[in-house]
Amino acid sequence: MKVPDLGPDADGARRFTPGRARTMRHGDDATILASGTTVHLALNAADELAAEGIYVRVLSFHTLNPIDVDAVLAAAEKTKAMITVEEGLKSGGLGGAVAELVTANTPVPLERIGFDGFQTKGDAETLFAKAGLSADGIKNATHRVLGRKSKDR
Repeated sequence: MKVPDLGPDADGARRFTPGRARTMRHGDDATILASGTTVHLALNAADELAAEGIYVRVLSFHTLNPIDVDAVLAAAEKTKAMITVEEGLKSGGLGGAVAELVTANTPVPLERIGFDGFQTKGDAETLFAKAGLSADGIKNATHRVLGRKSKDR
């Protein structure tokens, strides 16, 4: 699967700092936290959501250990709704780490997109689609989490 160059952060920089997330988009309605090849999918979903009037923050995590605790908790506090997107298993990865952090510190509605178990058959596009790893899958998860966010208010 060909993955595009992500370009600079939302503030125009290109930086890699171990243990620090990159803010790729600013937004206050929800936060999409992505890692690896799924970051471009999160950016595509953010663009499509903006066309609907929904402005999401997109954080890119190039390292999970250590994870950027400050970025996760600040996003939870600010947007009060989160979606994790990862190309691996939901358990033990980005989604699991974010779930642990937010439930212990700032509980917010959370949707996790990734694989529920090991996948053995199919090309990357087929497997990603099956797991909801697409701009549409991320948009749908964002709508679900925003629905839960409004119920919690």
